[in-house]
Amino acid sequence: MSLLEKFNICNGGDWITAGKDVQYKVIDRVLYFQCTHGISDWKQNFKAGQDVYCCSDIPFKAHEGFTELWLSVREKIEKLDFGYIVGYSEGAALAVFAHENYLHRKGCEPMTWAFGCPRVLYEPSKELKKRFSNFVRISNFGDIVTMVPLFIMGYRHIGVNRILNHGVSKPKGVSWILWLTHHCPEYYQEELKRE
Repeated sequence: MSLLEKFNICNGGDWITAGKDVQYKVIDRVLYFQCTHGISDWKQNFKAGQDVYCCSDIPFKAHEGFTELWLSVREKIEKLDFGYIVGYSEGAALAVFAHENYLHRKGCEPMTWAFGCPRVLYEPSKELKKRFSNFVRISNFGDIVTMVPLFIMGYRHIGVNRILNHGVSKPKGVSWILWLTHHCPEYYQEELKRE
């Protein structure tokens, strides 16, 4: 399945809602997490303080809002049968936790694709970073969401970064404001069509 197909499924329907309004689904052993979609999600996105995550053999600090979202669905996700993970935006942040949790429980990494992933982990250790060799962050050049929370606040990206930079043109019907963020689904779709 191509990256575009994965991205499109991640932006499609038929979601299961659980916990703190987290949307997920499993199709053909791929776990998908939906992007920010409502006011409750925005509230969690802006909870940028650090929280200690203790549900691993390597305790670490992470973005408070994303940690709360993950913990609200962790037990449900652990019961699912999947070997791959895909997330977009806030869903990519949740994919960070699902990826680490999978390795913690099963002793091996899943393959994970995270589109437009914000920074989630606070000053991750070298030992923690090693758990993300199969975690691929796919981002448009200049995507503003991938730049937050700010690096100076101690938050870091993990995994392998793949930057999309084909210089696509804005399709009709997409607002300039959304297009200029380089984060809207249409921008990702246009870039991914050229992969």
